[in-house]
Amino acid sequence: MVTQNSCNFGTGATGQLLTSNGPGVAPTFQTSTSFATVNIQTFTSNGTYTPTSGMKYCVIQCVGGGGGGGGAPDTVINTLVSVGGGGQSGGYAVGVFTAADIGASKAVTVGTGGTGGNGVSGTNGGNTSVGTLISIQGGSPGSASGTGATASANGGNGAMTSPGSSYFSTGEFGGTGSIANLGNGTAFTFSGAGGSSILGAGAPQISSPSALTANGTAGGNYGGGGAGAANFTTGSAKTGGNGAPGIVIITEYI
Repeated sequence: MVTQNSCNFGTGATGQLLTSNGPGVAPTFQTSTSFATVNIQTFTSNGTYTPTSGMKYCVIQCVGGGGGGGGAPDTVINTLVSVGGGGQSGGYAVGVFTAADIGASKAVTVGTGGTGGNGVSGTNGGNTSVGTLISIQGGSPGSASGTGATASANGGNGAMTSPGSSYFSTGEFGGTGSIANLGNGTAFTFSGAGGSSILGAGAPQISSPSALTANGTAGGNYGGGGAGAANFTTGSAKTGGNGAPGIVIITEYI
């Protein structure tokens, strides 16, 4: 003999699913926590993040601006040399936020790249943030050496913090620049390379014998550090490369 039991779970509401409540407990209709669509919003300049309708939560990635490369000072006397260090890359941060965290919208600030110095140190890369929910710092600049028969300059190497992030990475340090006059029109030259970010290559160093004197090149998008300059007895100051701007990538789960 087979006994049949009837169950009445109700009809539920639009968007709800019949969901288990565990062994021995009748299921009930509940609002679904799953998602059906993934959407990405990207910001390469300042703007406003307005969530797509129905967004349940989002993952925010931020990259700070790269630091500018150090310049190479004026070498007034024809036996003097100078060099710049590379800029640190922008840091990288990731955070997970709910629709309630975001609200109607949040301001987005994308860090600008630091400026390469003309015979002096570069400038810091700008910080990147989404409202007050999450932020990451830009890279520190490369320094400029003094002048002499030999010279060296430190790369950007700042510590970083990232309020609101689930995890973050400090930007890669910029390279140290070194140069020496070896006589007979030759030099040992290595300017500081820019640090690489998660999403942007650091600018390559200037090196002998391919080049003895040159301006630094710019870091790659997004957040790469600029390279330091090199100056082998040519007089006028040389300029470090600019850092690359940062980026914000928001992946929405709808």
